Amino acid sequence: MSIFISAGEEDFREKLDLAKRFSVGLELLHFTSYENLYNRKKINGLVRETRDVPVVIHAPYEVVSFSTDRIVRKFVMANCERALKIARMFRARRAIFHAGYYSSKSKGHDEKFTKGALNFFSGLRGPPEIAVENVREDINLMKVILSPGKKLCLDIGHANLYTNQAVPDWIREFGKRMTHAHLHNNDGTEDSHRISGYMDLISIAKMLKCDMSLEVFDPIHDIERLLPDILDAKKGQHNQSE
Repeated sequence: MSIFISAGEEDFREKLDLAKRFSVGLELLHFTSYENLYNRKKINGLVRETRDVPVVIHAPYEVVSFSTDRIVRKFVMANCERALKIARMFRARRAIFHAGYYSSKSKGHDEKFTKGALNFFSGLRGPPEIAVENVREDINLMKVILSPGKKLCLDIGHANLYTNQAVPDWIREFGKRMTHAHLHNNDGTEDSHRISGYMDLISIAKMLKCDMSLEVFDPIHDIERLLPDILDAKKGQHNQSE
């Protein structure tokens, strides 16, 4: 079970320094944007800079996994496959994809989503390991769309904000099918990605038996103060399992 820090273009340098000082990994958010998928100079530079740090890649945010438009599906699939190719360049542990759900009152919408998303993710093949992240999806939707060989990236902030299902319920439901978690907080009104909020992040970290990324947008000194507590929580859990 490893710890990662989410890092984007704006805060990459300070997050890289933090990762090295605390001997944790980085979840790179650079490739959540389609344009960066084809920036060879940027990719090669990042590969060099992170060669001594474990890496997880977050794939593009905008995954329309169940579009009825064949051209859209082909475009999205090509870019997701490109993200996997980049992940292999980094020797990344895994690539994380959004499931792509949006709510609608149209008849049969959820059924169309689950069928389309299942087909989409069934056609997406690693290496590396592929994890599908919940955004607006609830437990039932995620259970259906996780195709064979795919696992869950549990985003606890999204679960808290978009569903009425408690994080411990998600953890119990998915068990070994959960390979990664995004750890961040909110007050139930917006997807703020903060340390403070309704949830006790340390208690949740102790429940998780998978890798996790600290995906918060707080000032770096606040993240630096939280990291030792997260590491201690995971260390204590490891000692109990021995």
